[in-house]
Amino acid sequence: MTPTERADLARRLTIDVTRMAIAGIRAQYPDATEDEVCYELARRRYGEEIAAPLRPIGSRMGLGVESLASGATSANSDDVDELDQ
Repeated sequence: MTPTERADLARRLTIDVTRMAIAGIRAQYPDATEDEVCYELARRRYGEEIAAPLRPIGSRMGLGVESLASGATSANSDDVDELDQ
């Protein structure tokens, strides 16, 4: 496998793993907004200290067991399609 092929494989695997992580977050928090999903992904990958500035105002994600406020709206996006570019 050439270095270019390995790099392409790594890119595709990263996209797949990101999609799976987002699907898991949405399954755990079905009422999460897009911003909350992005925050939670960053929190899981990099930790609370790094992700804290990304926490949406009013969000309860990452603050314990009772994570999301029940009034949040559902996210309606195509996950990480922008990663395919």
